Amino acid sequence: MNISTKKLFINSVKKACLCLTTLMIASLASATNYYVDNAAGSSNNNGSETAPWDSLQTVCQKSSQFNAGDVIHFKRGQRFYNFYNGNLASSGNATSPITFQSYGDANDPAPILSVGKRIDQDNSWTNLGDGRYLYTGYAGSVVNFIWEDGFPVKKASSSALTDGYWYLVSGTGIYIRPTDGQDYSTHEYYLANNGIVFNVANRSNLIFKDLKFEYSKWGIYNTISATSASSGIKIENCEFSRMYAGIWLNSPTTSIENHDIEVIANIFSDIRFAFICTGLNSTPRHYNLTIADNVIKNIAINGAYVLSDTMPDVEALSFQNLHDSTIINNTIINGIKTSDGITDADGDPVSSSGIIIWIAENATMENVKIKNNYIEDVEKGIVMGAGTAYKLSNNLLKGNIIINSQTGMRLNSSDVNDSTLVKYNEFYDNDISIVLYSGARGYQFSDNRSFWPKLFHIQTWQAWQLTDSWFNYNVYQPDGALWRNEANNTTYANLASWQQTNQDPDSVTTWNGSELVVKDGLEIWLKSDAGLFDETGQPVTPGGTIQTWQDQSGNERDYSCTSSTRRPQLTTGISPNGAAGIYFDGVNDAMKLDNASMSLKSVFIVFKASNAITASSPAQTISNQAGEFSFGSCTGLLTDELFTVMSQNSSDINCRSGYTSASNNISGFNIMSVVYNSTNSAYDIYLNGTIVSNVKVGSDDNGLVANNLTFHIGARDLAGGYFNGYIFEYIAYNKAFNLDQKQAVEDYLTKKYSTSNTLPVTNNLEIWLKADAGLLDDSGQPVATSGAVQTWQDQSGNNRDYYCTSSARRPVLEDRISPNGAAGIYFDGIDDAMKLDNVTLTTKSVFIVFKSTSPFTQTSPAQTISNQAGEFSFGSCTGLLTDELFTVMSKNSSNSNCRSGYTSATENISWFNILSVVYNSTDSVYDIYLNGIKVDNATSGIDDNALSAQNITFHLGARDLAGGYFDGYIFEYILYNDSLNATNRVAVENYLTNKYQ
Repeated sequence: MNISTKKLFINSVKKACLCLTTLMIASLASATNYYVDNAAGSSNNNGSETAPWDSLQTVCQKSSQFNAGDVIHFKRGQRFYNFYNGNLASSGNATSPITFQSYGDANDPAPILSVGKRIDQDNSWTNLGDGRYLYTGYAGSVVNFIWEDGFPVKKASSSALTDGYWYLVSGTGIYIRPTDGQDYSTHEYYLANNGIVFNVANRSNLIFKDLKFEYSKWGIYNTISATSASSGIKIENCEFSRMYAGIWLNSPTTSIENHDIEVIANIFSDIRFAFICTGLNSTPRHYNLTIADNVIKNIAINGAYVLSDTMPDVEALSFQNLHDSTIINNTIINGIKTSDGITDADGDPVSSSGIIIWIAENATMENVKIKNNYIEDVEKGIVMGAGTAYKLSNNLLKGNIIINSQTGMRLNSSDVNDSTLVKYNEFYDNDISIVLYSGARGYQFSDNRSFWPKLFHIQTWQAWQLTDSWFNYNVYQPDGALWRNEANNTTYANLASWQQTNQDPDSVTTWNGSELVVKDGLEIWLKSDAGLFDETGQPVTPGGTIQTWQDQSGNERDYSCTSSTRRPQLTTGISPNGAAGIYFDGVNDAMKLDNASMSLKSVFIVFKASNAITASSPAQTISNQAGEFSFGSCTGLLTDELFTVMSQNSSDINCRSGYTSASNNISGFNIMSVVYNSTNSAYDIYLNGTIVSNVKVGSDDNGLVANNLTFHIGARDLAGGYFNGYIFEYIAYNKAFNLDQKQAVEDYLTKKYSTSNTLPVTNNLEIWLKADAGLLDDSGQPVATSGAVQTWQDQSGNNRDYYCTSSARRPVLEDRISPNGAAGIYFDGIDDAMKLDNVTLTTKSVFIVFKSTSPFTQTSPAQTISNQAGEFSFGSCTGLLTDELFTVMSKNSSNSNCRSGYTSATENISWFNILSVVYNSTDSVYDIYLNGIKVDNATSGIDDNALSAQNITFHLGARDLAGGYFDGYIFEYILYNDSLNATNRVAVENYLTNKYQ
């Protein structure tokens, strides 16, 4: 199997083979194998291997007798035909699905299942003598399709036919005129009066594998009249060809939401839709879909399956209102294009889309990952469809390759677009690489590559779009008409932050964090890895002092220090990931830039304070004058401020109040951003990406202008306010950046200095579990992919290993689960759990990386990731808050110590998350962060100050071994007995983000 997110497979195989409970034994005992052999079988047989059934029709008629765990085997090398819709009448269950599969000689081809009857070989034909033939072997009132040599032929409006048409006269027969005018017997004809091989309406927990579906309208379908959802369906290693749609699932009412569907490693060819999920209104949605490793080719070629249709849409993979799903590693090639000149029955041009997700009015698409798909030679590669008042949230389009199509990606607008990231995609030889249509906004384009478009790299349709979306670290070739805006009929030669390259695309690498690509408006750029020279003019080596720090902006604004006793020192291994910094001693080290004239509106500085800067010890300055970052008080303005920012000079009247909270403590490693906000006439101040304050601009400036002033770095001036710590990078611009541009610079600085592949904080570790180390099976050997985990070894050095003695309750190692494809440990939500006995520890900081398979909502909250002193419970804490989504850091299960966590009833905790919980000793609470954003806090009980565990048992994946089971994946779990400060918390979160996202 090529994909590991297989919930059904895990449940069925692991539970069916390993579970020893009485219930499971009874379920397995009742499972039956049925066999179908159309050469030796009969509808009167019992379906055993020695007395098999004879047909697909018999299977469907007897399907009401199927029970959970039953397997229906179709013999290889045979064709099974059912001239009626194949309605299935039974469902399996989550641990024992009903399976439809092949059997027999593996060298024989897969069994063929079809509702298409071959008609050219029987005797019911009459030559009408005018090029038409009458087939009288069928006199019904409905015909869905007639295929001629594998392609559908057109339906006529009367029996007066021209070449390539057919017409049904109910009760008489079918008039057919061959496409080439030759005798019917020189062709192969198939007829389908109904369309469904397997109708799965109101059915769940079914597996279809190693089968071939052809000559049907639909292979697997749930009817529009279904009264309940299709769920728990897995389709693997099957082939679908010569049909309208391989798999089609409807959501006809507000209560039907198809979910837990897996379509893995199938082949779809000569088809209109490979897989499609539809809905009749905005409420139905589809969630927990995994569409992976499929090959889809020859999509409606020559107008197949659209010739009598009034809907011109041809979509290889099509979804409406999709949630919490992954579309990964699919290959889609050769689809019909507008340029082919094919029209539908209304005369509208027909064209194909590779992957399309369309969103109904007032609906949402969220937590959808479209990754690593290869799409070639279609009209549109990937489309996010539009609708009135719809929302995008937490979606990812990553690593897709789109070649020789009319449009690589067409992305439409939404009223709200929360974090839709378009990253690492590659576009080659398309007419247009990216189209932003119908007001597309809020997309984040990063690390994409566009080569050789026939028209444009980017096409937009509204003038304001590029201010709401942002583009960073992208490369393109060739230079020229990069951006076409159809709103004002203008072609632009460049686009901010895109990089032109003349290199062959195979030699171009996407941005790796070592390059600042936002350079427009640079005034000053100092960095600790370039332009450092000693008093002899030679590059400074580690430990050496710096006389000249060269400006890298191209403006030659070099800082210098003439006094040999006041020069800062180059020191290695200082940032969270070990980058070098420039050390200022806090005594008299400083550098200056004389006679500078410039305007500053955006400033970024990366520093590490050796001595914490507080309200009681504030007198430190990083850089002064027009670019001042002062940690000293500004007398007469605010005595408790921690720093003043962007002061034009040292007089009180122009001193700007900065971070004014006396309770804040600026220490350790930080990235500070100060950006002019023209709306508020203020400078917004950000610390590590979070806004902390703002600075009003005085009456004498609009943005700060320096005229022949002296700048200092490392001090207020050469007489005081010296900074004690390290400076890594200092970047000043004359432009007021929007939030996306600010984020782009912060991303560069974070990846350069903060991101590390190793855990940056290892002191005071109590427990450290991670999915890429220490996983052992029941024989003590490393666990292979899809293997059960008996022991999860602690990596903290404290030997606190988690284990599971019951073979039926062990979680499973699954590959390619996180957003960037890292492995995760799957807990099934039924009974999987691990434990750690007799633990004594104190917990003050906890980090956990998880992906929930089932979203945590107010209607389904009872799940726990880890309990006792490290509890992450998604269940309610009775007597405290009935609407909470999770409780955090509960010492035990009694109500008195249950901590209220994330209490918003509107939240839906789903998909991939990094959760951080850190004890705040000042307020005696645990602060809770979700993906780096503080969301709530949990009040500590009267009997503990930080949580102490004395010889208790910890559980992972459950509240205890009797309930609250977690349904999803755990990637990493880290406990400290130290209350991590903001710098260390962010450093750990950066490590986890880099590792899994």
